[in-house]
Amino acid sequence: MASSNKEFGKYFVIEGNDGTGKSTQAELLGQYLQNQLGIETFVTHEPGGVPIADALREIIKNGELERDADTNILMFTAARHEIWKRARQSLQLGHYVISARNYYSTIAYQAIAERTGSFLQAMEKADEIVALTRQYTDDLYMTPDGLVVLQMPTFTRRLNIGSRGRVDTPDTFESRGDEFQHRVDDGYDYVAEKFNAVRIDTVGRDNRQKTIEEVHIEIRKAFGFDAK
Repeated sequence: MASSNKEFGKYFVIEGNDGTGKSTQAELLGQYLQNQLGIETFVTHEPGGVPIADALREIIKNGELERDADTNILMFTAARHEIWKRARQSLQLGHYVISARNYYSTIAYQAIAERTGSFLQAMEKADEIVALTRQYTDDLYMTPDGLVVLQMPTFTRRLNIGSRGRVDTPDTFESRGDEFQHRVDDGYDYVAEKFNAVRIDTVGRDNRQKTIEEVHIEIRKAFGFDAK
Protein backbone atom coordinates (compact mmCIF):
# COMPACT_ATOMS: atom_id res chain seq x y z
CA MET A 1 0.00 0.00 0.00
CA ALA A 2 1.18 3.50 -0.72
CA SER A 3 2.62 5.57 2.10
CA SER A 4 1.73 9.18 2.81
CA ASN A 5 4.18 11.99 2.26
CA LYS A 6 6.36 12.38 5.38
CA GLU A 7 5.03 15.88 6.07
CA PHE A 8 1.53 14.46 6.34
CA GLY A 9 -0.07 12.16 8.86
CA LYS A 10 -1.37 8.74 7.90
CA TYR A 11 -4.72 7.55 6.66
CA PHE A 12 -6.27 4.16 7.50
CA VAL A 13 -9.55 2.66 6.27
CA ILE A 14 -11.73 -0.05 7.83
CA GLU A 15 -14.18 -1.55 5.35
CA GLY A 16 -16.86 -4.23 5.27
CA ASN A 17 -20.54 -4.93 4.83
CA ASP A 18 -23.14 -3.42 7.18
CA GLY A 19 -23.09 -4.93 10.66
CA THR A 20 -19.47 -6.08 10.63
CA GLY A 21 -18.40 -3.58 13.30
CA LYS A 22 -16.49 -0.99 11.23
CA SER A 23 -17.58 2.07 13.19
CA THR A 24 -16.86 0.45 16.55
CA GLN A 25 -13.41 -0.60 15.39
CA ALA A 26 -12.62 2.82 13.91
CA GLU A 27 -13.48 4.50 17.21
CA LEU A 28 -11.50 1.93 19.20
CA LEU A 29 -8.43 2.34 17.01
CA GLY A 30 -8.68 6.11 17.27
CA GLN A 31 -8.80 5.87 21.06
CA TYR A 32 -5.80 3.53 21.08
CA LEU A 33 -3.71 5.85 18.91
CA GLN A 34 -4.69 8.88 20.95
CA ASN A 35 -4.41 7.43 24.44
CA GLN A 36 -1.69 4.78 24.11
CA LEU A 37 0.57 6.17 21.39
CA GLY A 38 -0.11 9.89 21.84
CA ILE A 39 -1.07 10.38 18.18
CA GLU A 40 -3.69 13.03 17.46
CA THR A 41 -6.43 11.29 15.51
CA PHE A 42 -9.50 12.24 13.48
CA VAL A 43 -12.09 9.45 13.19
CA THR A 44 -14.78 9.63 10.53
CA HIS A 45 -17.60 7.37 9.37
CA GLU A 46 -18.45 7.89 5.70
CA PRO A 47 -20.78 9.29 4.54
CA GLY A 48 -20.91 11.37 7.75
CA GLY A 49 -18.46 13.35 9.84
CA VAL A 50 -19.08 16.99 8.87
CA PRO A 51 -22.44 18.83 8.85
CA ILE A 52 -23.18 18.74 5.11
CA ALA A 53 -22.13 15.09 4.88
CA ASP A 54 -24.34 14.27 7.87
CA ALA A 55 -27.30 15.84 6.06
CA LEU A 56 -26.56 13.81 2.93
CA ARG A 57 -26.26 10.70 5.07
CA GLU A 58 -29.84 11.13 6.24
CA ILE A 59 -31.01 11.07 2.64
CA ILE A 60 -28.74 8.20 1.64
CA LYS A 61 -29.82 6.02 4.57
CA ASN A 62 -33.54 6.62 4.00
CA GLY A 63 -34.78 3.51 2.21
CA GLU A 64 -38.15 5.11 1.48
CA LEU A 65 -36.58 7.53 -1.03
CA GLU A 66 -36.35 5.77 -4.39
CA ARG A 67 -33.33 6.43 -6.64
CA ASP A 68 -30.86 4.51 -8.75
CA ALA A 69 -27.25 3.51 -8.14
CA ASP A 70 -25.87 6.53 -10.03
CA THR A 71 -27.73 8.93 -7.73
CA ASN A 72 -26.22 7.13 -4.74
CA ILE A 73 -22.76 7.44 -6.31
CA LEU A 74 -23.19 11.18 -6.73
CA MET A 75 -24.43 11.68 -3.16
CA PHE A 76 -21.63 9.58 -1.70
CA THR A 77 -19.08 11.50 -3.77
CA ALA A 78 -20.44 14.85 -2.59
CA ALA A 79 -20.30 13.75 1.05
CA ARG A 80 -16.82 12.30 0.52
CA HIS A 81 -15.56 15.56 -0.98
CA GLU A 82 -16.63 17.49 2.13
CA ILE A 83 -15.34 14.90 4.60
CA TRP A 84 -11.96 14.76 2.91
CA LYS A 85 -11.45 18.52 3.16
CA ARG A 86 -11.71 18.16 6.94
CA ALA A 87 -9.62 14.98 7.04
CA ARG A 88 -6.86 16.51 4.94
CA GLN A 89 -6.54 19.37 7.41
CA SER A 90 -5.75 16.77 10.09
CA LEU A 91 -3.23 15.04 7.84
CA GLN A 92 -1.48 18.32 7.13
CA LEU A 93 -1.00 18.75 10.88
CA GLY A 94 0.64 15.33 11.06
CA HIS A 95 -2.42 13.70 12.65
CA TYR A 96 -3.77 10.27 11.73
CA VAL A 97 -7.15 9.78 10.06
CA ILE A 98 -9.20 6.63 10.68
CA SER A 99 -12.20 6.12 8.42
CA ALA A 100 -14.99 3.58 8.56
CA ARG A 101 -15.55 3.28 4.79
CA ASN A 102 -14.26 5.24 1.82
CA TYR A 103 -14.74 4.94 -1.95
CA TYR A 104 -14.19 1.18 -1.76
CA SER A 105 -17.70 0.96 -0.30
CA THR A 106 -19.15 2.69 -3.34
CA ILE A 107 -17.44 0.17 -5.60
CA ALA A 108 -18.76 -2.75 -3.55
CA TYR A 109 -22.31 -1.42 -3.23
CA GLN A 110 -23.05 0.73 -6.26
CA ALA A 111 -20.81 -0.81 -8.94
CA ILE A 112 -21.27 -4.44 -7.97
CA ALA A 113 -24.21 -5.02 -5.59
CA GLU A 114 -26.57 -2.52 -7.28
CA ARG A 115 -25.54 -3.43 -10.82
CA THR A 116 -28.26 -4.12 -13.35
CA GLY A 117 -26.01 -5.35 -16.18
CA SER A 118 -23.12 -7.76 -16.64
CA PHE A 119 -20.10 -8.10 -14.40
CA LEU A 120 -18.03 -6.43 -17.14
CA GLN A 121 -20.35 -3.43 -16.95
CA ALA A 122 -19.89 -3.46 -13.18
CA MET A 123 -16.12 -3.24 -13.64
CA GLU A 124 -16.59 -0.32 -16.00
CA LYS A 125 -18.76 1.36 -13.36
CA ALA A 126 -16.04 0.71 -10.77
CA ASP A 127 -13.56 2.51 -13.02
CA GLU A 128 -15.97 5.44 -13.30
CA ILE A 129 -16.23 5.60 -9.51
CA VAL A 130 -12.45 5.66 -9.18
CA ALA A 131 -12.15 8.49 -11.72
CA LEU A 132 -14.98 10.51 -10.15
CA THR A 133 -13.60 10.07 -6.65
CA ARG A 134 -10.11 11.12 -7.71
CA GLN A 135 -11.57 14.25 -9.30
CA TYR A 136 -13.14 15.36 -6.00
CA THR A 137 -10.51 14.14 -3.52
CA ASP A 138 -6.80 13.54 -4.21
CA ASP A 139 -4.07 10.90 -4.35
CA LEU A 140 -3.79 10.74 -0.55
CA TYR A 141 -7.42 9.73 -0.33
CA MET A 142 -7.17 7.22 -3.15
CA THR A 143 -4.22 5.34 -1.62
CA PRO A 144 -4.62 4.98 2.17
CA ASP A 145 -1.69 3.80 4.27
CA GLY A 146 -3.68 0.78 5.39
CA LEU A 147 -6.89 -1.00 4.41
CA VAL A 148 -8.68 -3.85 6.15
CA VAL A 149 -11.94 -5.52 5.12
CA LEU A 150 -13.98 -7.07 7.93
CA GLN A 151 -15.78 -10.26 6.95
CA MET A 152 -18.77 -11.81 8.70
CA PRO A 153 -21.46 -14.38 7.76
CA THR A 154 -24.82 -12.92 6.72
CA PHE A 155 -26.71 -14.50 9.64
CA THR A 156 -24.33 -13.00 12.21
CA ARG A 157 -24.50 -9.60 10.58
CA ARG A 158 -28.29 -9.72 10.65
CA LEU A 159 -28.19 -10.41 14.40
CA ASN A 160 -25.82 -7.49 14.95
CA ILE A 161 -27.98 -5.11 12.92
CA GLY A 162 -31.12 -6.31 14.70
CA SER A 163 -29.56 -5.64 18.09
CA ARG A 164 -29.46 -1.92 17.27
CA GLY A 165 -33.21 -1.70 17.85
CA ARG A 166 -36.11 -0.32 15.86
CA VAL A 167 -35.55 2.40 13.25
CA ASP A 168 -38.15 4.87 11.97
CA THR A 169 -37.41 4.25 8.30
CA PRO A 170 -35.84 1.22 6.57
CA ASP A 171 -32.14 1.54 5.85
CA THR A 172 -31.42 1.79 2.13
CA PHE A 173 -28.92 -1.06 2.15
CA GLU A 174 -29.22 -2.94 5.45
CA SER A 175 -32.89 -3.72 4.79
CA ARG A 176 -32.28 -5.44 1.46
CA GLY A 177 -32.46 -9.21 1.21
CA ASP A 178 -29.75 -11.84 1.38
CA GLU A 179 -29.22 -11.92 -2.39
CA PHE A 180 -28.22 -8.26 -2.32
CA GLN A 181 -26.02 -8.81 0.75
CA HIS A 182 -24.21 -11.66 -0.98
CA ARG A 183 -23.50 -9.34 -3.91
CA VAL A 184 -22.08 -6.80 -1.45
CA ASP A 185 -19.81 -9.54 -0.11
CA ASP A 186 -18.77 -10.28 -3.70
CA GLY A 187 -18.01 -6.58 -4.05
CA TYR A 188 -15.74 -6.66 -1.05
CA ASP A 189 -13.98 -9.76 -2.38
CA TYR A 190 -13.22 -7.71 -5.47
CA VAL A 191 -12.08 -4.71 -3.41
CA ALA A 192 -9.83 -6.83 -1.20
CA GLU A 193 -8.12 -8.40 -4.19
CA LYS A 194 -7.94 -5.26 -6.34
CA PHE A 195 -6.66 -2.95 -3.62
CA ASN A 196 -4.52 -5.38 -1.63
CA ALA A 197 -6.60 -5.22 1.54
CA VAL A 198 -6.03 -7.32 4.64
CA ARG A 199 -9.10 -9.49 5.21
CA ILE A 200 -10.10 -10.04 8.83
CA ASP A 201 -12.63 -12.71 9.70
CA THR A 202 -14.75 -11.59 12.64
CA VAL A 203 -15.93 -15.16 13.23
CA GLY A 204 -13.35 -17.82 14.05
CA ARG A 205 -12.97 -21.33 12.70
CA ASP A 206 -14.96 -22.60 15.67
CA ASN A 207 -17.90 -20.44 14.46
CA ARG A 208 -17.55 -18.24 17.53
CA GLN A 209 -17.89 -14.53 16.93
CA LYS A 210 -14.65 -12.88 17.96
CA THR A 211 -14.77 -10.26 20.67
CA ILE A 212 -14.45 -6.59 19.81
CA GLU A 213 -11.03 -6.60 21.47
CA GLU A 214 -9.83 -9.61 19.46
CA VAL A 215 -10.76 -7.92 16.19
CA HIS A 216 -9.19 -4.67 17.39
CA ILE A 217 -5.89 -6.46 18.02
CA GLU A 218 -5.96 -7.99 14.54
CA ILE A 219 -6.56 -4.56 13.01
CA ARG A 220 -3.67 -3.08 14.96
CA LYS A 221 -1.40 -5.85 13.69
CA ALA A 222 -2.60 -5.31 10.12
CA PHE A 223 -1.79 -1.60 10.33
CA GLY A 224 1.58 -2.18 11.95
CA PHE A 225 0.79 -0.89 15.45
CA ASP A 226 1.90 -2.59 18.63
CA ALA A 227 -0.70 -5.25 19.39
CA LYS A 228 0.80 -7.03 22.41
